[in-house]
Amino acid sequence: MLKNAEARVKVGQFAAVAVIEARAEKARREEQLIVARNNLDLAGAKLRLTINLNPNRTLLPRRVETLDAPSVMEIPTDRQMSLAQAVQQRPEIQAMALNVRNKELNLRFAENQLLPRLDFRVSAGLTGIAGELKPGAVNPLPGGYGTSLERLGGDFYNYSIGIVLQVPLGNGQAQSKHSQARIELEQERARQRELANQVILEVEKSLGDVNSGYKRIQTSQQGKILAEENLRLQEKRFQVGLITQKDVIDFQSRLIDARGAELRAVTDYNNAIAKLKLAEGTLLESYHVKIEGVNKDAIPWWAKF
Repeated sequence: MLKNAEARVKVGQFAAVAVIEARAEKARREEQLIVARNNLDLAGAKLRLTINLNPNRTLLPRRVETLDAPSVMEIPTDRQMSLAQAVQQRPEIQAMALNVRNKELNLRFAENQLLPRLDFRVSAGLTGIAGELKPGAVNPLPGGYGTSLERLGGDFYNYSIGIVLQVPLGNGQAQSKHSQARIELEQERARQRELANQVILEVEKSLGDVNSGYKRIQTSQQGKILAEENLRLQEKRFQVGLITQKDVIDFQSRLIDARGAELRAVTDYNNAIAKLKLAEGTLLESYHVKIEGVNKDAIPWWAKF
């Protein structure tokens, strides 16, 4: 546009102000290009540090180059399936369920402490008898410690059978612990419901973002096509002198905005897909990422006890 304006000013078709307008527009677009390149470099650095691909243990991780283009294909969504996957896959949901189960067991234990205790006791044993009596007394089992050990053969044994019943009176300490365990269980269940509501809201929002994001792509693509066609027609009008150079610059800016809107729509759509998978708890599986567990062979023997 700048070279065209300079050429027409030389032949007298345009006034000198047309060159100034073209130069100003050129400077504005160069400034936008500088900012865009800086943002691109910054995004690449953030991606590099986030992935942290550093097999050689260098100071900085390896640079990451993106190969796949953002997807513009519509993915099917199923609300019930997404909610079911979130309940089954989200680790915080599973951890909260274990916490509730632990509180339930604590409550049952506290309830047992309020009940009377009945113990049935049985014991049996062998006795080795030997020793020295006073002088002049008849000793039917003479001998020392070694002799008593030899007589542990079943000649002398003892046994006992009994029932012990303990009935708590008042039992204020057990009642206090029972009340505390019941309150802690209700609090944990309330946190579980709050977490479930939060997960449901995340899934619902992600589903809405995915569906609306795909519609935005279609709308922005149509807007870009219309902006390109409009610019082409306006350039023809400019060639015959029906519009000014300023009008063409405006239509070029509209086309740039339309292309930017399409790119933002595609980016937001792919981000929405990733957030949906994160809300479902299937993000790692969808990208074939596996987390290896701790090697059991590497655990020292003394740590297993």
